[in-house]
Amino acid sequence: MPSDKPVLVFTLIHGTFSKGAPWVREDVKATFFRSRLRSALEPAFDVRFEDRFTWGHDGLRRPWDNTLSARRLGAKGLTQYLKDAPTVVGGRRYLVAHSHGGNVALQALRDETARLKVDGLFCLATPFLFSKRAPFSRNLFGFSALTLLLGTLQWSSRLPLVWSIALWTYTIIYWLLFLVILVFTHDETSEKIDQHLMEVDFAGLRSLSPELGTRVWILRVPEDEVGSLMNFSYSIGRSVRWCWQLVNRIGGWFLGAYFLTIYPARFASEQFGLDWPWIDQFTTAFDRLMTPVMLLATVILFAMVVLRLSFAFDSVRWVPVLDTWSKPVPWEGESVELVSLDPHTRGLLRHTKIHGPATAKIADLVRRRFEARVPA
Repeated sequence: MPSDKPVLVFTLIHGTFSKGAPWVREDVKATFFRSRLRSALEPAFDVRFEDRFTWGHDGLRRPWDNTLSARRLGAKGLTQYLKDAPTVVGGRRYLVAHSHGGNVALQALRDETARLKVDGLFCLATPFLFSKRAPFSRNLFGFSALTLLLGTLQWSSRLPLVWSIALWTYTIIYWLLFLVILVFTHDETSEKIDQHLMEVDFAGLRSLSPELGTRVWILRVPEDEVGSLMNFSYSIGRSVRWCWQLVNRIGGWFLGAYFLTIYPARFASEQFGLDWPWIDQFTTAFDRLMTPVMLLATVILFAMVVLRLSFAFDSVRWVPVLDTWSKPVPWEGESVELVSLDPHTRGLLRHTKIHGPATAKIADLVRRRFEARVPA
């Protein structure tokens, strides 16, 4: 039956790892998101919720939700969902997206047909991701792998059996990583990276507000730990990358000097039966110099991988060629609506506790939009 009150349809979009989250699906407690939002808007509005859209995986594949491809697939599904959704007669449709669900929603709204079905988007604690190509030299990576192999060949025989096996295992894993990046960082990967860079170019979505009627509101809690951790990871990651490149270049000079002096001299002494004590002295000095350099290059590279993976790349082959960071807003100058939490809420709970307290702010923004008589 047609409603005699303005109809508000809210499509709820969960974040990473939150398929089937209670705030999206359940409405049994007064403290839950849906109950609180309905109480804040009724009886002035006819409030309805849609929870049929979901994204991500179940079971053992759930950890794969924190990837670029999972969010891209989620955006594709949301686009089709909105295209198929009926027009809200006598009312408006709003999207409420938490965390990376906001990135999914913004990607979906690139489609004009889907965008015209939506009157507003509320992004709750979304870490908006931005990317750019990063300077990376496969030659430096190759040097790191080569020095590790040379070091393993020289030192493994001097170590106890257990440590020798551990060193060879580590070297093999490192070389596999190197070969994966060497083989798969090619033109096809470059095209995928270009596609990703286009997807996170939010400047192209600036027209969402206000010409087409789709307004975007950014709601955040103070001291959101997820955004802070991601920014810290990016800052440290840039420093780590610079250190890795510096250490590899210094090591490259040492390695070049070794190949130009020690190797030819050792070959000549063996061929002509010459006794040159300085060869062993230089080899010992080289080992002492290259050991810390090689260890630094290896440890720093693995630190860089860990920091980059915190932004959820689909594959380690993306790690060296992209820099990714997050911002609290997708566009420069965009205002942020702060949501107050219980002062006792601390640590990793702040990011996930925004749902309930955000309802008062969402209701107020919706009412103000109607009072301003923005056309539906």
